[in-house]
Amino acid sequence: MKKLFLITGLMFAFVGLAEAQLASPTLLTPTGAANLPIKKAAKFTWQKVTGASKYRLIFSNDKSFANYDANKFKCLNTKTCFLYTVASPSYNVAATHAMLKVNGDYFWQVQSVGKTAADNSKTGEIRSFSVGTPLPPAIQSVSVNPQQITLGSSTIINATLDHALAVGFYTIKISIDGGESQTMTGSGTDFSFNFKPTEIGEQQFQIDIFDAKGEIVDSNGDSFTVIAKTTGYSKIANNGSVLSDDAKLGANPTDWACTQDNKTGLMWEVKTTDGGLHDINNRYSWYEPDASKNGGWEGSKNNFFGSGSSVCKGSDCDTYAFTNAVNTQSLCSKNDWRMPSIDELRGVVKSGYAPTIDAMYFPNTKSDWFFSFSPADDAGHVWSVDFSDGHANGYGKGSDVSIRLVR
Repeated sequence: MKKLFLITGLMFAFVGLAEAQLASPTLLTPTGAANLPIKKAAKFTWQKVTGASKYRLIFSNDKSFANYDANKFKCLNTKTCFLYTVASPSYNVAATHAMLKVNGDYFWQVQSVGKTAADNSKTGEIRSFSVGTPLPPAIQSVSVNPQQITLGSSTIINATLDHALAVGFYTIKISIDGGESQTMTGSGTDFSFNFKPTEIGEQQFQIDIFDAKGEIVDSNGDSFTVIAKTTGYSKIANNGSVLSDDAKLGANPTDWACTQDNKTGLMWEVKTTDGGLHDINNRYSWYEPDASKNGGWEGSKNNFFGSGSSVCKGSDCDTYAFTNAVNTQSLCSKNDWRMPSIDELRGVVKSGYAPTIDAMYFPNTKSDWFFSFSPADDAGHVWSVDFSDGHANGYGKGSDVSIRLVR
């Protein structure tokens, strides 16, 4: 009786071993979205599966393989589906094969075959390849996450294609507000672009797919909105990018040069001590050639009295000429700088010790008068702010006074 029990147990173990399902083969070459030259043999390879006696290699022009009967191991349409049963983990598609004569996108998968149907693996990984020049993908959808962000934060722009982008034949790029196109990251059908805006307001973007000749084959786009933070200031670089609070003043593209008021959206010039165009020791007379803008009085062109601390020389020493010089320079990548109104200038006054301004974001500020653009009367006085105590008063347009531009 003991011998019979042992034999029976061994039989059960053998049957269980025989019915173990084989692993699905791992596909090797060609890689996904590869291109096969027309009328040239191509080799398909996959990893050998232990226990497999042969393999079924299936080709189809349909990613779902709807033209293949997986129960009967048979192609339903031999013009769009091909089945090969091979002993080794590779197969050479002949140069005369019908598949190589028709340009288009194709898909392939492999099934391990065992001694019985129960041993057969499931068809696993599906890969694509193209014969000839692959068909260009179309942009199926685009999305922005988040679609509304605060200034200085990042947003991710995504694009989904209807089929895999064939590398070497097509590229996908994005342009924002008509700017230079930049390549998106990703592969297959999913691509993205991480963007950190420096402007407030709605911004448009367009995603284009280019062919090898640089011609656009498909486009899609959308918009997102950038809002200002409700409080505080942000440091802005010479190139217009938003910086961290520990950024230092300098002349390099990524050095600090301007300050953004996150509540109002106004950007302000930051003064320096380098003896250059923005030096705090420069002082200016008030001048505006368009008399209709300021109550009919032009002011004094290039006419400052020179208090001894003034180092401004030549044509930049009145408010109008200085504004033009800064716009020519494109401070912080902007060329719409102007004189502030009296209300805007008073908006940066901070109570406390002189100078009455946030010294962290407005360094090198003298406890002295700063011109606004707003006329105070018809007698040649313009509203100005004294940053020694923060109060406003009329100051003579022909005086030599500090200024700070805004945009």
